[in-house]
Amino acid sequence: MIPLNALKAPKKLYLLVLVMAVFIVGVGWYGTRELKIIHQQTHTLYTDRLIPMEQLSSVRFAYAVGILSTARQLESGEISFQQAEDQLLQAERTISSRWNAYMLTYLTPEEKERVTEAALKIQLATRAIEHFKIALAKKDIRILDTVIANNLNPAVNAVINNVNELMALQVRVSAEIYKEA
Repeated sequence: MIPLNALKAPKKLYLLVLVMAVFIVGVGWYGTRELKIIHQQTHTLYTDRLIPMEQLSSVRFAYAVGILSTARQLESGEISFQQAEDQLLQAERTISSRWNAYMLTYLTPEEKERVTEAALKIQLATRAIEHFKIALAKKDIRILDTVIANNLNPAVNAVINNVNELMALQVRVSAEIYKEA
């Protein structure tokens, strides 16, 4: 190996440029690799956490507004029986499509447990909604009041609470993914 002080100035400059070029290429390669990792983590955060959060939010909104609010509006006479039926049908469609889409996403083991609990409560709420629809078809507000107070409100509120827990879990898992990133 030739000692560095034996080289002339132009050769020293060429060597310095070569070393700096290798350094810049190395830093660029490292930066690109890290950006790919960050991109993958961001993609995971979006597809595994944000999309399911939006789906759960839609389910919760459909239960709260499409079912409970419709029942309250019907009790207070703000909407007709036909409007209530239409709003219930729309809410049921939304709940079904958004819940099924949520079930197709990646679920952590803890989410799977909570989803099983929620599915049972959704079945109970579905039965309560069916009782409500039967009472709605009779167009008797006294029967509706009883069904709403004794069946519909407790069943739907239980589902909403479970969905809230699932959403809180989404946020917690998202925070963990963010910390890893």
